[in-house]
Amino acid sequence: MVALLRWAPLALALAVATACGQQATPASSPQPVSSSPPGLPSPSPVSATSPGCSSTDPQAPVAGVMTTRTVVVDGLERPYLLRLPPTYQPGKPIPTVVTFHGMGSTADQQLLVTAVGTSADKNGYAVIAPQANGTTWALPPDNTTTVTTPEDGYIDAVLSDAEGAACLDPSRMYAAGMSMGSAMTFVEACKPDRRFAAFGGVAVAIYRPVCDQAPPAPLIYFHGRGDQTVPFNGGDAKGYQVAPVPQTMDEWVAHNHCAAGPDVTVTEDVTTRVWSDCAQNAEVDFYEIDGGGHTWPGSAITALPYIEQFLGRTTMTISATDLMWDFFSRYQLPTK
Repeated sequence: MVALLRWAPLALALAVATACGQQATPASSPQPVSSSPPGLPSPSPVSATSPGCSSTDPQAPVAGVMTTRTVVVDGLERPYLLRLPPTYQPGKPIPTVVTFHGMGSTADQQLLVTAVGTSADKNGYAVIAPQANGTTWALPPDNTTTVTTPEDGYIDAVLSDAEGAACLDPSRMYAAGMSMGSAMTFVEACKPDRRFAAFGGVAVAIYRPVCDQAPPAPLIYFHGRGDQTVPFNGGDAKGYQVAPVPQTMDEWVAHNHCAAGPDVTVTEDVTTRVWSDCAQNAEVDFYEIDGGGHTWPGSAITALPYIEQFLGRTTMTISATDLMWDFFSRYQLPTK
């Protein structure tokens, strides 16, 4: 447990939130793949269509409706949520955002906090919300020499089931998460066998030497300077030590072989740093929220006063959900 929490200490607790009671926009063209330093790994090609593109299953998910589906992993039945946008048409592959909830939270609450369903309906992508076994993800320990995790079988099963049920584009699949869910996203970014084209996180950023074996990872990340759960400047996180966020982001910049930058933009309460001259065009975007707490930027839920007293302030000057989609839509994995 100690090692697990060092990967992702004390994530979003949204029991408080639970107690309270079109035409798809064309995606931007994917970035061309640039040259890389010799020996730098590249993502493996994937299919551009999933088996669900030719499925005639009468039980297939219905467009515009949230569906709870289940998979069986190691004899245990586990659920996940799948939503297709109202504009979904069988046979036409669409991109997908997989969004991971934080410790103490649930898949339902992750969708509530991020409002990712609204973005998905507007922009024509599917949403998958996995559910931890309980409310805690099983993550690799600190000193691991591999990014293999007990969750791999579940995530593989979820993606396989979703790709068989609906017409998804495996080359345009993206991972995002809050706190411990952000840790899950970084674990995926560290995998040498890449299954997501880009990654987005809020409130936990991690880098380990094992990540060196992975290809450059397009990454967008948000962290509040006033986060009292996972301190921005590193140090004690409820009894566990975390690295300063800028240090971790510098490690990802180095991992992506970014040659210059960052370009810095300062607005009312957000400082944005963008490293764009990177190997394989794997850009790194880093948003620092002045006074921001352990919250999802732009969330109307965590901005409620009685939530903020527990989690800290939520900025409403930016939307992490919208910015993530703008970032994600520029990337896709190479196709077979």
